[in-house]
Amino acid sequence: PPLGGPWAMDAPINRASYLFAAPSEQNVDEIIRTVKSIGFNQVQIHGGRGTYRFGDCLPNPQLYPNGVASVKAVIDRLHEADIYVGMHPYAFFIDKATPWVTPVPNPGLASDATFTLAADLPVDANSVPVTEPTGTMHTITGFFVRNSVTLRIGEELITYGGVSKEPPYAFTQCTRGALGTKASAHSAGEKVYHLKECFGLFLPDPDSDLFFEVVQTNADFFNACGFDTIY
Repeated sequence: PPLGGPWAMDAPINRASYLFAAPSEQNVDEIIRTVKSIGFNQVQIHGGRGTYRFGDCLPNPQLYPNGVASVKAVIDRLHEADIYVGMHPYAFFIDKATPWVTPVPNPGLASDATFTLAADLPVDANSVPVTEPTGTMHTITGFFVRNSVTLRIGEELITYGGVSKEPPYAFTQCTRGALGTKASAHSAGEKVYHLKECFGLFLPDPDSDLFFEVVQTNADFFNACGFDTIY
């Protein structure tokens, strides 16, 4: 292939150093001077709310007021200075503020465990009773901890602060209608999905349409902005 794979192993672009930066139309000339002064020839634009959102790649309007057009203008300026530009999107991870999460969560959001509601769940309940054991569930989260405290039941997301690991099993200290979703009543027998999370971001199920939608969105952003590499 002309990109990636064996070609990339020998490509000259892989034989130089890069700088992580958040170039804007206001600071791009300063970044060019910095990169040139230390002998680098690449800039990596790391995703996140400071630059572009993980998942749907929405540019930060404070840094890029014209959206994709602003990002492309910055990259064009870097290209004029013979500097390559990389996109660092954390693969297929999804920011919790994207429309795939809020106000209606996409059913394609990946989960690592599925439970069954043990009783009807009123809209104001702060505990989610389930029939299956919850022994593997916990409330420890962090940047490098691959765990969430988020459940999905239908179109509602619920976060929890405790887990009852002895019968009757339940997720406790719950916040209903989390992440901008709508709290609603649910019936006994409904499925309760424990969402996957990494780096504080959700993921799409690899067998879902959402997976391909996220992948395509990242590819479209890459192409529209004129990036040279993807990290």
